Amino acid sequence: MKTRAGLSGSALKWIAVLVMAVDHLGAGLLEAYVLNAWGDSPLGGRFLEQWDEILAVDQVLRYIGRPAFPIFCFLLVQGFLHTHDVKRYAVRLGIFALISEVPFDLALHIQPFYPQKQNVFFTLLIGLLVIWFLKTHKNTLPFRAVGLLAGAALAELLHTDYGAFGVALIVLLYLLRDKKKSLCILGAFCCAWETTAPLAFLLIWFYNGQRGRQPKWFFYWFYPVHLLLYSMVGMFLLPAVL
Repeated sequence: MKTRAGLSGSALKWIAVLVMAVDHLGAGLLEAYVLNAWGDSPLGGRFLEQWDEILAVDQVLRYIGRPAFPIFCFLLVQGFLHTHDVKRYAVRLGIFALISEVPFDLALHIQPFYPQKQNVFFTLLIGLLVIWFLKTHKNTLPFRAVGLLAGAALAELLHTDYGAFGVALIVLLYLLRDKKKSLCILGAFCCAWETTAPLAFLLIWFYNGQRGRQPKWFFYWFYPVHLLLYSMVGMFLLPAVL
């Protein structure tokens, strides 16, 4: 297959993974463990005098990471459109949602179980199920509306990362899948509340429609593994050296 100019799905995924890792460096190590955002940090109040400086670094890291989620939502829709087995795709997301929950809670909330928040795999799974439902009920608007509302409500009920907004964004990207200009403009507008998140759609604009070569399982495993590593650094390494 001839390579087209632009960014492949693989390139977009690598970008999303890298900026997500930067984002979690702020949300995990700095906010949860150093700034003691949740009150349970083993470092306690050791950095009160440097709070403003560390917070400024944290904000830069979070700004860098904000485009990750819209890119993952876009790639989820592309995966749905091109997969030969939606059920297997959904099961895979569900399995990694369960695998990722303890690392997510440890990295971001310093607890092995934090029921007030669930990891982003749950959001992606619910979004996938909703657009699958929409595809199945193409000509029944009331059913489609009920499906969207049910998915959004479920995300809020489970307290998934990005909640109803995340599900709605996935649906928007699915409905505008054949209208790239509208997808990028409306997607950027919807994400504008997260400062740098609209930059994701500048990258998506250059998507060339090709999957690209990618180590599939690496991208699934990267999420729980990097969160677990961050939590281990925060719980054991930082207290020992600082």
